[in-house]
Amino acid sequence: MLLRALFLLVCTLFIHPQDGPDASLLLLIEDEQIVIEVTCNLAFLDEVIDVAREDEELVDAVEMPGIRAALIDYFADISRVTIDGIHVSGAPGEMHLTLPKRDLLPLFPGFGARALTQLTLSFTYSTKSPPDRVVFHWSSFPPDRIQDEGRGDNPLNVAGLLIAYGQDTNLEFTTLEPEYSWQRPRDGVGPRFEAVPILKVNSQQGSFSGSSSINLLAVSALLLGAFIEIRRRVKKKPGTIWVPILFLVGLGSLTLDSAFSISTPEFRDTLETGRVEQAESSDQRALTVFQPLHANIYRAFDYTKESDIYDALEQSVEGDLLNEIYAQVYQGLVMREEGGAVSRVQAVIPVSFQIVANQIDDATNPRFDVDARWRVEGAVHHWGHAHTRLNEYRAYYTVVGRFSADGKRIDQWRIQKSTTLEQFRVASEPIPETL
Repeated sequence: MLLRALFLLVCTLFIHPQDGPDASLLLLIEDEQIVIEVTCNLAFLDEVIDVAREDEELVDAVEMPGIRAALIDYFADISRVTIDGIHVSGAPGEMHLTLPKRDLLPLFPGFGARALTQLTLSFTYSTKSPPDRVVFHWSSFPPDRIQDEGRGDNPLNVAGLLIAYGQDTNLEFTTLEPEYSWQRPRDGVGPRFEAVPILKVNSQQGSFSGSSSINLLAVSALLLGAFIEIRRRVKKKPGTIWVPILFLVGLGSLTLDSAFSISTPEFRDTLETGRVEQAESSDQRALTVFQPLHANIYRAFDYTKESDIYDALEQSVEGDLLNEIYAQVYQGLVMREEGGAVSRVQAVIPVSFQIVANQIDDATNPRFDVDARWRVEGAVHHWGHAHTRLNEYRAYYTVVGRFSADGKRIDQWRIQKSTTLEQFRVASEPIPETL
């Protein structure tokens, strides 16, 4: 379903094409493969390939195999992919034909159906290992018949969208810059998931906090110093420098340890980082768990494969709820007015998160409920701009904690239940691509 959605995303690039030759590229980088989807209209096809058709504004089913073969040969000549310094050839896929919407034809008086009829062909490049550097080269720039009033003096730029491990980059290939090079980031690739806190268990109090412990170094130093001093006095020997040294070491170690081992209402170690922070209320600690958990639901949709999305969702959602959450978020990202394309998440904006029931300190069944309201901004990219849509949601969530094997901390938090209360569109409008 996601690969089909990506195809629809490319097709929506032609919802507002120019009245003339047009083309766009979708570049997808993954561990096992690199995919290039080329979408062009009939006006572009007629500029670059001499393929006879019975009707210049239509494509008949019997003509499809010949057109596909001609496009495969042409794209093999004008596009090039280099993976880690090695030029590779792509395996062509099936060609898809998208027919024009008749109600749009009056808006394209120059080329009519030739501007609106789309052909999409994909090429897959297998990788032996996750790529570190990928170079795309494109050298087909037919004349722009609209901007120069049909003379064909100016070459047409070709726009594209690169999706590399969930990160989007808008591209434009020109005669002066026909190449784009992608380099694996040093800090890693893939969606940036937020860290969910790990709470420690204080078994004596039945809550999650820092723990007290005996400082063996301090006790040993003080006892040894006392023993040496008592023995010196019994035997009436002269004083030694070791006694004050041992007392200083013991007192210093005891003072330092107290800063990190006090277990009182004033201090609480909520994150497993070694830091001691001022105490937070149980509602505040519940929010520190819920906010990244909720944000990571949408970060999962940075992936392009369904299996990867489900794997990522499992880090935030209980198994029985996976399919429901997947369907809810997926449908919320579909832009019906943009041809059914699935938009890419640009931002998740919390509006209000209210804890309505809280048992986060329960030593046997930690859980809490949240009344959440938030907004999601999605975008479908076109040449030079993006169509965005802002939706607002309200839902009731139940979050549960799972203990570690030793029972000393909660190292897994999951959303167990979800009830959607409201959802509506806030805004939908194009924004400059330069934002």
